[in-house]
Amino acid sequence: MISEVTDNIIPLKQILSTYCLHVYKELGESIKILQSNQDDHSKKKRFLEVLVTIRENFVRLFVLSKWAKSADDIYKLIKLFAHLRRLILEIGNVAHGMKFMGLSLIDAKLPNPDLRTAIEVVLKGRPQLKTYGFLQSKKLSSVLILRTIKEVNVILASRISMAKELPSLLRNYKVANGRITFHVSNFFETSLSIGDENENQLYMVYFHFNFGALDNKLMTMTTHLDEGTQNLLFKKANRALRVDFVPVEQTNEDDSETKLPGHKSLTESLQRLCRLLCKFSVGYKLYLLYRQLVTLKVNIWKSDLSPVYYPDKNKIILTYWNQRNLRKPTIEISVSDNDTLSFEWFKGGILQKADGIKLADKAGTISMESLLMQITYKHVKQIIDHIVLQFDELLLDRSKVITYYTNDSIVFSLTPTKSTIYSIDPLSGLGYFTNPSSNKMIEIEDLINIDPQSTTRNLLRIKLETQLYELSYTMNSTGWISNDIVTLSTAEMKRLSINTKLFNLMNSSFNDSSLLLYKLKFHRRKQWPGGWFLIVGVNGFSSKIQWWLSYIKSVMGQWSIQWFEEIHVSVADYDYSMLLDLSNMTTEKLVSNLLMEELRNNYNAKVFVVDNKDHDKVLLSLSSEIKKHLPAKGPLLVLDNHSLTAIPSCESTILISLDVSTLDVLKLFVLGKLTDLPSYRMFDSLTENYRTASFATFSSKENCLFFRTYQEISFPVHSSSLISTNLLGDSLHLIHQFTEMINLLSLTDQQAAIKALDVTLSKVKFEVGNEIYGKEHVSFLREGDSVSLVLSKTSPHRFCLPQMESMIQNRTKAMPLSTKINHLINYMQVTFSLVNFVNHLEKDLSSEVESNLQWTRFMYDINWFSLIYWSNAFQKPGKNQNLKLKRKVTLNIQIKNWTAVPTLVKTFININKEDLDSGGLESLEKIFKGENDNFNSKVKNCELRFLNVGIACTINFAHHILQELHHHIISELSPSSI
Repeated sequence: MISEVTDNIIPLKQILSTYCLHVYKELGESIKILQSNQDDHSKKKRFLEVLVTIRENFVRLFVLSKWAKSADDIYKLIKLFAHLRRLILEIGNVAHGMKFMGLSLIDAKLPNPDLRTAIEVVLKGRPQLKTYGFLQSKKLSSVLILRTIKEVNVILASRISMAKELPSLLRNYKVANGRITFHVSNFFETSLSIGDENENQLYMVYFHFNFGALDNKLMTMTTHLDEGTQNLLFKKANRALRVDFVPVEQTNEDDSETKLPGHKSLTESLQRLCRLLCKFSVGYKLYLLYRQLVTLKVNIWKSDLSPVYYPDKNKIILTYWNQRNLRKPTIEISVSDNDTLSFEWFKGGILQKADGIKLADKAGTISMESLLMQITYKHVKQIIDHIVLQFDELLLDRSKVITYYTNDSIVFSLTPTKSTIYSIDPLSGLGYFTNPSSNKMIEIEDLINIDPQSTTRNLLRIKLETQLYELSYTMNSTGWISNDIVTLSTAEMKRLSINTKLFNLMNSSFNDSSLLLYKLKFHRRKQWPGGWFLIVGVNGFSSKIQWWLSYIKSVMGQWSIQWFEEIHVSVADYDYSMLLDLSNMTTEKLVSNLLMEELRNNYNAKVFVVDNKDHDKVLLSLSSEIKKHLPAKGPLLVLDNHSLTAIPSCESTILISLDVSTLDVLKLFVLGKLTDLPSYRMFDSLTENYRTASFATFSSKENCLFFRTYQEISFPVHSSSLISTNLLGDSLHLIHQFTEMINLLSLTDQQAAIKALDVTLSKVKFEVGNEIYGKEHVSFLREGDSVSLVLSKTSPHRFCLPQMESMIQNRTKAMPLSTKINHLINYMQVTFSLVNFVNHLEKDLSSEVESNLQWTRFMYDINWFSLIYWSNAFQKPGKNQNLKLKRKVTLNIQIKNWTAVPTLVKTFININKEDLDSGGLESLEKIFKGENDNFNSKVKNCELRFLNVGIACTINFAHHILQELHHHIISELSPSSI
């Protein structure tokens, strides 16, 4: 105890108060000095010294105030410092005193020892005194010895026979050699005899144990005590044998010889001796057993065994499996009421039955190692049985997971081709896997040992992780690419059609506990579009796997399934060939779905996929000539012709066949069948020289015509959503061209004046006209989405070609291309004579007229064009002969009441009003009024009507009327008439 320090301790408050008064006094005196008449230099020096002193002391006080915050700690240090100083002082004083004490004992030296006597003791064991052996002892004769032993035997036998009741353990005795020897099996053997002074008093003269330790076992053997222990035992035993025995608790510590009434009976003395020796023997047995346990702990059971010996309770409490994170099992070895050893086994604080396990064998040998091994093996067996029972309660068929088990191990099926052995070490109680194949198994092994109650769940987790690892490894080797970024929430997972019957569970409901042993892995092919994944559902309860093809999209930071379809695989196991087939199957389904979504969403078409069982039936319905142009395998889609293309004379169904056998390339075929063609002219036109790489037609024996498109699509297909693909764009474009081409060819059957000369998807060439009106060739060329018109060099319609092309390419009118071309061909037939006349007007002009008269054509649109005439002639000689006379006539021709029948098409011919108002064209006004007899006589056979401002007539007679008007205008504008 460190004493308190009270000397030289002043409170900080007192220091601050005193110093404040001191500073006030110093400053007051300094002010008075400054006001005195002393030298300024000395006054300033004095004042500066005062300020410096105050500043230094202020710093010291500041430090003291900082220390005051830790005053308790500093006070402890001060006390410790003072205490150490005091100790140093005291130790120094003691050393100084011892020095003076040594100096004072110089005069008190002992005399030198007797060296001769000391040498005799060392050499002979005793001093060689002259009086040694002076009185010689009388030797005992053998007769006396034998007679004395015989008398002692008689006395002992009579004493034992007079005992009322011997203890049960001491009934095996023998009287011989002057002593009575008691033999207690597995305990001890002791001999008693009598002394000279009192025949009634027995004394212990010999003792040894009938057991001992050998090879770390407690077995039957003779074990002697060391001299000290034997003397102490003899003393306690002889006290217990005294006929005037007084119990220890009744004796007075100050007077141990006090005589109190005690037990006088020999029986009671022997009972006391028996209890003493039995307790001593059993205690020594416990000690030897504890020594065995300590040896085991040092050797093979290191850190797994904790023996504790309680001598006062005659008990050993042994705790084993210290590394397990559960309540430690214990074995209690104690002494029973009949002074025998017994044990009890506790597990989790509950007493366990140890049937068939005994502490000692038939020979009485006790081996703690054997006992431990028996109990730990039984404990291991109980754990294994409990694990198997949990699997029986959890699974419908436990044999699919646990294929075999023994008392200490379980053969656990991880995959259909791989198993592992889970065992429990009897020494440590820890579970382990025989030859773990991955770091994951080692990690889960540690989890099992940390929480043994979760053994079943973690074993199933190993099955799950092993299946995931092997599946991912096999899929990666077959070209599948794993994706660890996509994760689905529990709600999204439950949207999948998870088949809980595959789990092999007693309770097939998909709850949170089964969700912990269920994982989804996401894989894709390199050529797949973004967002498409093969979802693999793996569970830890069985080796069965579910597959889904899905389209997954990130919505608001969460992955969401937009579309999915379960993939049913015929084989339960997965291998290299199965995963390759799965790649083709899923790619086919992916492309089929993209095509279906594209047709339904973009074109509102009716389409469905042909089942695998109907696939061969559909192909058998086709002829061998057609089948060789289609893939033998691959998905088939059936498309309703009328909901998409509306191909004339085509059956209602169109087949779409896919071939994904070539890596990174999708081959797409579209097959249709044409029946009920209008005529053989069209059939011949469609089959002659009409086979290309992307489109072809084939005839069959039934006089039917098949068409087939072929398209190669490079993977991956880039799409931002499920419906944004355009896989069928090229094929539908070809079909659209084919449809337009059929519609164009149908014109040849509708009109005899139209004949197909050359037919391809990009070009159709017709011969239009007849012998009466005239013939000309017209071709329609397709370049992408646009259609251009090509006329022959001799065609009279070349001057109106731009207007005719605009008629075809006019997108404001929602009508099919074939209808526009039909109108165009009708236009060409109907206007052939009129346009042909306009093209030949130049031949009617003489050289004289051509030099003074000019004219031109101007097309406003397809139904309105004008002939413009103008004259630049000099006036007759006379005044102002250098002035030119300019005259212009614009003749307008408009086609009205448009129809394919020429007699119904009306033509309106007139002259611009401003030309008539300029004067000099009175003759033309009379013609339009019907007052020109000459003109009337020339067109009297024409069907016309005078309208005062123009002439209306059918288009058949328009060129005759224009011819007459042309001659009349030329004559009016010629120089001779000016």
